Amino acid sequence: MKKIFLISLITLACFLVPSFKIDLNYYTNQNKTMANPVWGQLEKAQDDAETIEEAVARLIAEHEADAGAHTGTGESLETHKSQEVVDHPQGSILPDKKGNADFFIEINYQSLDGFDKYGGTEATGLKAGLYVESGVYDSSYINFIPFSTALFGNVAASMMLESAVYFDDANESTGEISFTGLKFEIENDQVRGVSSVNAGATEYTTDWFTVDMTDLHVLRAIHFVLENKTRFYVDGELIGTVSDTYSLTGEDLTFEAKHIRNTASDNYLYIMSSKIAIYERQ
Repeated sequence: MKKIFLISLITLACFLVPSFKIDLNYYTNQNKTMANPVWGQLEKAQDDAETIEEAVARLIAEHEADAGAHTGTGESLETHKSQEVVDHPQGSILPDKKGNADFFIEINYQSLDGFDKYGGTEATGLKAGLYVESGVYDSSYINFIPFSTALFGNVAASMMLESAVYFDDANESTGEISFTGLKFEIENDQVRGVSSVNAGATEYTTDWFTVDMTDLHVLRAIHFVLENKTRFYVDGELIGTVSDTYSLTGEDLTFEAKHIRNTASDNYLYIMSSKIAIYERQ
């Protein structure tokens, strides 16, 4: 009986050992032949020897050489070109890029010499202060004439007005910043744009825009002559567009900042860097 059991055990061992070796060899070979490939070095198709990495590099080069890339409707360059305000870093536009018919002035208020002024006015810390006080100054203003229409004749022109302004106390305060037909009116903590044509006989206004005027805000108005429209912005945000037909009609172009005392306003209107421009294209 023992001999029969021993013979059976030997027979089973002879059968299992070769099978184990076959399985072991299979999985060993599988691990050797199924290593992770380098994706970029694979051919992109069975009938095309170009690798994926080569194809990506070729397509990028073709895109970079395409002068019309990103210029389609809604694409980045076309959108950039058509933006109402392209806010590039200050000083990024070089003087030789300005047209011969363009005039641009930046006012930094180092001094108020050369301004016509009235009331409590001062220049301090690169800003102009217009002060009003009960029984002392009911209004204060500064103005000057940077351009004479003798330079232009009676021509239509695009124009820009920009000023950074704030009140030290916005309670019952009224202010105005204007460049001939372009004007911002400030009432306490509200601002609106005004386009004045025919020497002030007709005015077009935006709705009032609420903003905390004890903080510094940049007010910008741009008149687009080819569109007969003026757009008004506060800190780059469009607050309104008006249709108008403003043109230079022989009057001198005047920049003015004004502070008017209301019921309880003994305070300053501060004006920091202002910019005014005229240009004969859109």
